[in-house]
Amino acid sequence: MNKAVRKINTKINPERAMTLRRKLLLYRFKKLAEKDCPEAPDVLNGRLKELFEPLIIVVPDNAKNTIIAQAKKLRMNEPRKRQASPESIVFKSHFEGISANSGTKIVIDSISTNGQ
Repeated sequence: MNKAVRKINTKINPERAMTLRRKLLLYRFKKLAEKDCPEAPDVLNGRLKELFEPLIIVVPDNAKNTIIAQAKKLRMNEPRKRQASPESIVFKSHFEGISANSGTKIVIDSISTNGQ
């Protein structure tokens, strides 16, 4: 094996992206026209449903479960992302500050340095 030396373009060409988007949309409409009653199983919700359902509807039946499994795997990672968000960290520090000080006053230092 040789080391890959070709240049990889990391910038998005808006014209090519729009062309690809149009082709995918046309493919979707053609597949929807071929099916009697296109429905995706109701196993996803929220943004994942919005992203994956159009794909699940048009793929062959033998690929649906693979795509659904991938979407569920993404859903499992979502709580960990929320726990690591800046908002979550600030809230946790604030809550721990209240717990540490049994009164109603919160020392700013206990919030700003907690866990850091």
